[in-house]
Amino acid sequence: MRFNKIFALVIGAAILATPTMAAQPKNLFETLFPKLKEQRLKRERAKLPIVEVEKVSAPKIFTYRVEGSKDIVLENAGRTDGLPEFLAGSEHGSRFDLAFSDFQVDVAMVGMFVTSGDGTLAGAVSEYYKTAPAYAWLSEDGKPNSKSRSVMKLFESAAEFGLRVEDYRVPNLSSATFSREDKANQRLQFELAMSLAALRYGMDARFGTINPNKLSGYHDFPERKEEPPKVLAEILDSGLPANTLRDMHPNNSKFAALKRELEAMRNTDGIKIALKTDVLIKPGMEHEEVPNLVDAIEKRGSEALLKKYSDLFSSYSGEREYTPELVELVKSYQAESNLKTDGVVGRMTTSRLVGVGPESSIRRLTMAMERLRWLPHELGKRHVFINQPAYRAIYIENGAEKLSMRAIVGKPSNQTSFFYDEIEQVVYNPYWGVPRSIIVNEMLPKLREDPSYLDALGYELTDSRGKRVASSTVDWYQVGSNPGFDVRQPPGGSNALGRVKILFPNKHAIYMHDTPSRHLFQRDQRALSHGCVRLQKPQEMAAAVLGKTKNYVKSQISTGKNITERVPQKFPVYVSYFTAWPNTDGTIGYYPDIYGRDGRLETAMQITANARNALLSF
Repeated sequence: MRFNKIFALVIGAAILATPTMAAQPKNLFETLFPKLKEQRLKRERAKLPIVEVEKVSAPKIFTYRVEGSKDIVLENAGRTDGLPEFLAGSEHGSRFDLAFSDFQVDVAMVGMFVTSGDGTLAGAVSEYYKTAPAYAWLSEDGKPNSKSRSVMKLFESAAEFGLRVEDYRVPNLSSATFSREDKANQRLQFELAMSLAALRYGMDARFGTINPNKLSGYHDFPERKEEPPKVLAEILDSGLPANTLRDMHPNNSKFAALKRELEAMRNTDGIKIALKTDVLIKPGMEHEEVPNLVDAIEKRGSEALLKKYSDLFSSYSGEREYTPELVELVKSYQAESNLKTDGVVGRMTTSRLVGVGPESSIRRLTMAMERLRWLPHELGKRHVFINQPAYRAIYIENGAEKLSMRAIVGKPSNQTSFFYDEIEQVVYNPYWGVPRSIIVNEMLPKLREDPSYLDALGYELTDSRGKRVASSTVDWYQVGSNPGFDVRQPPGGSNALGRVKILFPNKHAIYMHDTPSRHLFQRDQRALSHGCVRLQKPQEMAAAVLGKTKNYVKSQISTGKNITERVPQKFPVYVSYFTAWPNTDGTIGYYPDIYGRDGRLETAMQITANARNALLSF
C-alpha cells in the first residue's frame, strides 16, 4: 500500500511537471528515469542542425566624419526691380538710393556671388540674407562697424573658452583701390564670412564643435540640425552681438571652474612631483620614497587637509619610516581622492599624486569643456550627476552637493552610455529583467550545456505568449539570437539589482541600482557592470530622489513586495563622462580614460579643425 502511494505521488508530480516543449517525456519510463529522456534527446538532436548563434553586439565605434561644405549663392537678393537699370545710368558713392540697400546694390553689381560655408551653417546664412538683404557687419562707408570689431575681438579670445582662434578667421577688407565690382565682391565676402564665423562660434559655444552622436553608439544627445537658423537670427538681430555670443557659452559654475583651470595650466609649468609611481609602501616599512610621498601630498592636498596636518608637515624632517602618523595622512588624502582608504601606497595613490602635466591637463580640460556643452547649460538646482571615469554618483539639491557615493559602471566591453534623462521611479524589491545581450551572449552557452541552469538559479522563464516554462524543457540548441523568451530574476537577497533600483527610462536600459556584491565598492577601479550604475548607498539615493527618509525606504523594502513608487516631480540625471571635472571645493580632479574616449574625441576635434582650415583658406 505504501509503495502504491509513493508511486502515485511520483506519477502525479511528473504529470504536473510535464513540459509543453519538444523535450517532454515520451512514456512512463522516461518520466520515471529522466536519463532515458536525455539519451533520446541527444539522439534526436544529432539529427537536427544546431541553430547558429550570432552574439548581440555592443554599440559601434564610428569613424568620425564632418559634413561637407556647401555653396552660398546670392542673386537678386530681396526686391531688386529696376536696380540694374539704376546702376547702369548713375554714378554713385557709398549710398546708391534709399529704395535699395548697399547689400542689394552690391549683389546686383556682381550679378551672382558664390562662397562656401560649413554644411548646415551655409544654408542658414543663405536663407537669412534672402529675407534680410542688408549689411550687418559693415558701416555706410563700407568699413567694418563697431559690431564686427567687437565680435572679432571676441574671436581672438576663443582659446580662453577651450575653442580654436583659427576657426573664426575672416578676410581683411583691403584699403587698395579696386573696380566697383571688385569692391562689391570684397564687401560681400567679408559680410558672409563674418556671419559664418559668428554662427560657427555661436554653435560651438552653445553645443560644442563636434556632433557627439557621430563618435559612437554610446553617445546619445539631441540632434541640432534645426538650431543654426535660430542661433544666426539671435546673433544678427542683437544690438550687441559680441555680448550675445559670449552668453552662448555655458554659464554654470562647473564651466567657470574648468575655464579658470585652463587659464592656470596655460600660465604655469606645473607642480613638480618627484614621487615614483611604481612603488609599494606599506605601514611600518622604511622606504626611500617616503619623503617624496609627504612632499607630494603637501603639494596636492586640499586646503582642509593641509590645515588638519599642518603640525605634521612642519615637524617632518625627511625620515624614511612610514609611521602611523604618515599612514593617517595618506588615508586622508586617499579619502578625498575617492581612493581605497587602506593607507597602502601603490600605483593608484602615486599616480593620483603625480597627476598629469600641463600639456595633458590642457587637453583634458578642453575636452571637458567640449563635453559640458553637450549637456543643458543649466544642469538644474536639483539633479543627479554620475561621472563614469570618477566612479562617482552625486545628488545635488538647491545647487549644493547633498549626497556623494562610489559607483560601479560598465566594463569596457559593456560600456555605460553618455546621455541625460529624467528620474521617474523608485522600485523596491525589484525583479531583474535580464537583457537579451546577456541571455544570448552569456546564458545561452550555459543553457546548452545544462538546460536546467536557469531553473537551478531560480530565474523565471516565459515564452512569447507570456506563459511560464521551465528552462529544462527547452531544447536550447534550437534557440538562436532572438530567443523568444523573457528571463527575469525574482526579488530577493541574491537579486542582481539588490533591494532597490532608480529608473530614468531610456533606450539604453540603464538605471541606478543596489547590488549584493558590496565588496566591489572597495576597489579603486570599478568598471565592472554590464552597463548599469551600481550605487554604494542606494537606499540613501532612493530617499533623496523621493524626498523621503532612509527609514521610509527601509520600511518599503521590509514588506518584501515588489513596489514601484513615482518621484513627486521628475528631475534630471546626467550619466556623463569627464576625465577632468571640478570637485566641490573648486579644484579639478583628473581621472583615467577608462573607455578610451578621450583619444577618439581628440581625433574628431582634429578632423573638424582640418576641415575648417581647408574651408578658411582665404
